[in-house]
Amino acid sequence: MNPDNLREGTSQEIEGQSEPRAEVSTLNDSESAAARISRNAAALAAARGITVIAGLLIASYLTRILTPQYFGILGFGTALLSYFSLLVKFGFDTLGAREAARRTEEIPTLASRITSMKLFLCVPGYIAFLVVVVLLPKDILVKQVLAVQGLLLFGLAMSVEWVYLGVQRMGVLAVRNVAASLMHLGAILLFVRNPSDVLVAAGVSVTAVLIANSWILIRYTREFSPLALRIEPRAWLPLLKPAIPIAASSFMIAVYYSLDQVMIGLMRGETEVGFYTAGYLLLGATLVPAQIINQAFFSSLSTTFGHIDQMRERAALFARSMAAFGFPVAVAGVALAGPLLVTFAGDAYSPGIRAFSLLMVNAGFVYVNMTFGQPLIAWNRQNAYFWAVGLGAVANVILNVILIPLYGIDGAAVATVLSECAVLVGLVYLHWKTVHALYLSTWMRAAISAAIGVGGVIVGLQAVGFSPLVAGLVSIFTYTLAAWALKVVDPKAVLEIIRTGHNP
Repeated sequence: MNPDNLREGTSQEIEGQSEPRAEVSTLNDSESAAARISRNAAALAAARGITVIAGLLIASYLTRILTPQYFGILGFGTALLSYFSLLVKFGFDTLGAREAARRTEEIPTLASRITSMKLFLCVPGYIAFLVVVVLLPKDILVKQVLAVQGLLLFGLAMSVEWVYLGVQRMGVLAVRNVAASLMHLGAILLFVRNPSDVLVAAGVSVTAVLIANSWILIRYTREFSPLALRIEPRAWLPLLKPAIPIAASSFMIAVYYSLDQVMIGLMRGETEVGFYTAGYLLLGATLVPAQIINQAFFSSLSTTFGHIDQMRERAALFARSMAAFGFPVAVAGVALAGPLLVTFAGDAYSPGIRAFSLLMVNAGFVYVNMTFGQPLIAWNRQNAYFWAVGLGAVANVILNVILIPLYGIDGAAVATVLSECAVLVGLVYLHWKTVHALYLSTWMRAAISAAIGVGGVIVGLQAVGFSPLVAGLVSIFTYTLAAWALKVVDPKAVLEIIRTGHNP
């Protein structure tokens, strides 16, 4: 393979201006797309199950040990750092996964160039982060914790997990994620014993990421090729151009997912950030199914680019999978908001219950927006995607400025929900314009199943004295029955995919 050929041909193909290559479509491979999606989803689900449990245990332990004030320092730092991490990632991971799925023979060149660019960006990124930290009107402990958290930028620069995502080898990512989460949990339990250990907690988190990404980088060099790290501005340009709208979109998303925590920290203090962050962590756990489904489908969606019927068919399957999880998760979260937050973080975090219930409303919108938005990126429509999420970011900034001073964390949660609604408007329009499908029947059946099988059951059982745990467990069974009756999920199709790897 000639690296110069990649440099000359990448820009046009990545931007979607040329016709898709004949080998792009893998729909007729001996192993069907459904089988790959099913296998990858299973691997990711198994790993995420462990990592989510470990993550919740870590967070639950830290909320109690550190108290809301010191736990809020970690939340404030994570939110602030998210903007600087975008400078390092710059959309390269998403872009790399998409291109690796289409042109596997060019992975070594792509990996070398993407990693070189990320390493080149992480040094000025960390310096800029330190400058902001020094200028913040915070005490020395807060600044020390943030300085340690900033070292995560170097771990992000080392990451090549997008390669394995692109070639649909999710098992490798599963092993990495499980090992990292268990190592993180063990270290937190061993070294963090009181609120003054907040600096240690930050260091442990960064170390776990550095070790995990070092492992996957070593594995990559053994299975593909050693990285050729060099500064090549001319070779970087064809990758930078399509990455810019992806990075800009990520920045806009970070605005309406992290700006509220930053503004709460600046306007209301670390304690309220602690209340809000506890709810946000639980929100993140409820979005894990969406992330698994998205990762399992992304490469498969990318390979349909240029074949409208196949794009529509694959997106419809994606929508059914997202709808089956999204609505019941959101309804259950709202109905059980109080017990969930208090059980997870402790009674000290009860002031955050109302904000958390609003965030769980937002979870439902996230599932819908990912359904309409992620295929756009897979199909080279990152520029249009940017404008949709940009609408939400602008709305979020305005709403946070107005609502946080008046209503604190409740106002921040309302701003998040309304911003997600603004994004929904743009994504629905763009998705319809691309494939002329909105999957309304799928969403309606899922909503009815969740309302009856989850919301109605939980509220009814708690009204007659059953515990939230019992109500939640029963709702899983009743939702499954409702979803089956309304054909949200077709059991025959699922069994056929498991048995043969093909759609019936």
